Amino acid sequence: MFGQVKQNTGSLPKEASADSGCNSGRELTNLEGTGVKGFVASQDPPVKMPAARGALAAVRADGVISLPRFKALPRNSQQMLDRMAFTYDPATNTYRSSAEQTLELFRTENIYDRHGVMRQTRYRTPACATCPFAQACCKNTKKGRRVTRNEFERAKERMIERMKDEANNERYQL
Repeated sequence: MFGQVKQNTGSLPKEASADSGCNSGRELTNLEGTGVKGFVASQDPPVKMPAARGALAAVRADGVISLPRFKALPRNSQQMLDRMAFTYDPATNTYRSSAEQTLELFRTENIYDRHGVMRQTRYRTPACATCPFAQACCKNTKKGRRVTRNEFERAKERMIERMKDEANNERYQL
């Protein structure tokens, strides 16, 4: 992202803002490596409905999933629970579902895209077979829900946290 800037000016800026086209995990990881403080819009759609935001926050806060909360959780294009309804725990390298089920590491593999190689980890749980919310969460309850995470997710999470701050959003707008 900043190779041309350094080549043209001989130095890098202290701060930079960019649109969501520069918010791939790979780009953000490279940005962090330069020491430039970035302010980058997210590619991930925010949870837009207040009920979904409230349900997600409430479930994460107290771990209680009532039927009204479950119905309000964010959905993907297939009307299944969206990935954002799952919380990553770096201490245990697992995900937790909104129904308090643990998705454990299943497989790590290299994925190839137009930018090169990327490590991807898959998590899953067999608990879907007995979960009362499984039909709205996974396509195949026997195989269970799967969630993937790639090596660049942490950089994206750090940027999301940075951009939650109103002052940083103002820096982005400049």
